[in-house]
Amino acid sequence: AVVSTQSTGVTQLIGSSDLTDEIRCSVVRGIGSLLSALPESLLSTEGASLTPIIFSSLSPSTTDCQGLRVVQFLLKRVPSATTMHLDTLVPQLITVSRDSPSVEVRVEGLKTLESVCSEVHFTHVHLHRARVVRGLREVLSDRKRVVRSAASRTLDKWIMLEP
Repeated sequence: AVVSTQSTGVTQLIGSSDLTDEIRCSVVRGIGSLLSALPESLLSTEGASLTPIIFSSLSPSTTDCQGLRVVQFLLKRVPSATTMHLDTLVPQLITVSRDSPSVEVRVEGLKTLESVCSEVHFTHVHLHRARVVRGLREVLSDRKRVVRSAASRTLDKWIMLEP
């Protein structure tokens, strides 16, 4: 009961309109760093309430590699909580991978998209295949080779997606 109350408080804190994007992103990073210490049972129950908060903080201007690693962690440890939010997550990851000013963030965004493809069950992921393939076409012409290479690997995973 204590954790649920704290989770609601975190939801209200991050959802507050008084917070700037930078502060909201910092709070999400802090939450993300604590997630790995949670026991599996608690993570599975509270992960569902934290997942939309963490996903909503993704934007090309404020997202960093640590925030994307939190998403990857949630995809691996709580895939059931993430599948409900793929309609939000996939477009945000495409935007981050395409529009972030940081090369490292673009590459990490592509790795996270690859994690979506490999960690979430086919029945949920295949609905987003066309959107991802369309979105990554632009990334294939990125000026940085490391980004083009990561985009190619990610695109290959999504194209070869099978049940």
